[in-house]
Amino acid sequence: MQLFPKPTDRSIRLFAFPIIPLVLSFWLVACASSSVRTSHSPGEAWGAWQAATGEEWIELTPERIALYKDGWLRFLKVLDRQSGSWSLRNYGLVETWHVQSLPDGGLSVSEGGDPVIFRRVSPFPPHLRLDKVELRGGKPLPKVEEARIKEIQSELEKRLNQEQKAAQGGKREEALNAASQNTQYLLGLIKSVGWIDSTRFGATAAQRAAIFVQHSDDLGLMLAALPKIEADAHSTESAELLDIYGLMTDRVQLQMGEKQRFGSQLGEEKDGRPIVLALEDPCHVDQRRASLGEPPLSEYLERAAKFRYEGKQKIAVPDLDQAMAHGECK
Repeated sequence: MQLFPKPTDRSIRLFAFPIIPLVLSFWLVACASSSVRTSHSPGEAWGAWQAATGEEWIELTPERIALYKDGWLRFLKVLDRQSGSWSLRNYGLVETWHVQSLPDGGLSVSEGGDPVIFRRVSPFPPHLRLDKVELRGGKPLPKVEEARIKEIQSELEKRLNQEQKAAQGGKREEALNAASQNTQYLLGLIKSVGWIDSTRFGATAAQRAAIFVQHSDDLGLMLAALPKIEADAHSTESAELLDIYGLMTDRVQLQMGEKQRFGSQLGEEKDGRPIVLALEDPCHVDQRRASLGEPPLSEYLERAAKFRYEGKQKIAVPDLDQAMAHGECK
């Protein structure tokens, strides 16, 4: 059974266990500003900034922070702002950032360690722009000759094998390079023939294309591909595609600063306690999982604990514990 990684940055990846049920329901824009409590609005800080040293960009808005770091774009939801101290949800974990305007027009940002100095940039940097990839659509789908289909099937197999071989051999950089090359190959391919679906290319080829998207860390590509993967998964009743679709949806939710829906993404608190990252409506997570034919969250976490911790640690679900303590789960 394959394990799929969750990125925290381009060099550090945590693992999520593979069985995940989902129904796609996420939004691109963070919740309205009325949900953010604030006693201080540093309006002079809104906008795009670049680190004085290093390839790092941020955009500050009242509702969220866009962060491009280590080749990865993600969004942090603003939960609270109090006199320069910002409470944020960053990939399912709550963090405190200290944001301070400097006399020289710069911006000091500390994520808990040494502050990083940023300078305002204009025009808006492309690194912070979330561009949804345009997938070739329309009906009927482009007709593809049998020889071309076989060629695509073979190429997808070869490329995935190369990437997995590097990953299994512990060659991280080689695996990342292979994943990047596979993303570029897939982008060119779908411009030519449309999405790699099960009907035209077969179930295995469709699964491999979905894995390429999953490994890309390209948020725009994932957002575009998810509806295609969802439709294909339901029409074919493919458990493999549903797993990929579910995991990718949870990852997108968290990468947008929101809560995941089906508990596939795991992390650790500062004290090392393993947890399910921020989970939406935890009382009904098992119903959502069951809608895709997946086992209850408790069973999923038991298996994950055996794999990751040899059964020596229990994976907690803080949002569910809190909901039950408040009597919200009937």
